[in-house]
Amino acid sequence: MNSNSLVDIALAIAVVVIICLTLTFSLLYWAYGKYKRLSIKSGQEDKDLLVQIKKMNDKFIEKSKKVSEGTKANESISSFAEDDFKETSKSKNNELPKTYLDRLVYQNSHFSPLRIVYLTLYSFILAFIFIVMIICFTYRGSGEVLYISNTAYITIQTGSMSSAHDDNTYIKENNLTNQIEQYSLIGIEKIEEEELEVFDVVAFYIGDDIYVHRLINILEDENGVKHYCFRGDANNASFSEECYIEFDKIIGRYTGYQSLFLGVSITYLQSNIGIISMFMAVAFLINLEVHEELIDKTYYNRKKSLCSLLDLGEISIDNGGNK
Repeated sequence: MNSNSLVDIALAIAVVVIICLTLTFSLLYWAYGKYKRLSIKSGQEDKDLLVQIKKMNDKFIEKSKKVSEGTKANESISSFAEDDFKETSKSKNNELPKTYLDRLVYQNSHFSPLRIVYLTLYSFILAFIFIVMIICFTYRGSGEVLYISNTAYITIQTGSMSSAHDDNTYIKENNLTNQIEQYSLIGIEKIEEEELEVFDVVAFYIGDDIYVHRLINILEDENGVKHYCFRGDANNASFSEECYIEFDKIIGRYTGYQSLFLGVSITYLQSNIGIISMFMAVAFLINLEVHEELIDKTYYNRKKSLCSLLDLGEISIDNGGNK
């Protein structure tokens, strides 16, 4: 079995594991959500819900007293709702809602600070994942070169520039210390041909593959055409193909910028397994939010039912739901 077959098998196993984990957690949360909604609808959580309704009611009573006394009315209204009070079926002319149900409806029409924070973070995470996916698809589709203005960004997949080979004496003699760690993301700037100098680190094409090696010699043939010869700092010799590079095959010169963290991250995320992982993460987050919304809606509907019963006098808030 060759190495390519092993890589394919490892990829297939990783994909299956990721999909199975995602489905498992999704099914578990679906089961939890279904049980939770049934528990709420059957009244098993009424005691806690009545405590929440009582706290809500106490706040409205406190605000009502302030409004009725005319003490800091405008400030109370602003701090409570961050806006003018909306009209409800039983509260007009900026009066506070009078019934349990009206108060619940009014409260539900305003997002709580925690809910706002949650939705902001959730939206940020989803947006971040989508942006990363776009960048990775763009990077992969462009031959693993990402252009931003006049700078190209490339990840180094080999260790040919990570250290200095003893045979390359020119590195130590010229104090060339700009080696590049394997898997780092580096910046490559576009340059004119006359700007190229010996010992520059340059990105260039050999066929469809990109190499980032050091320029060690510039040759000129009988027709006046320049050929550039390169060598990796960690290699003791140049490949035959990299000593006959013409300028139209050169992408640009290394800027000195390198990031191992970003390089490793992009290498993983633009791979097959990385892309699948991001898709599964998005699916899991959306599934999580859908079930959270269903649970919140069930809570709200149950509170409405309890508030209606309280308004009709069929239950008492001080006796845990008993009349």
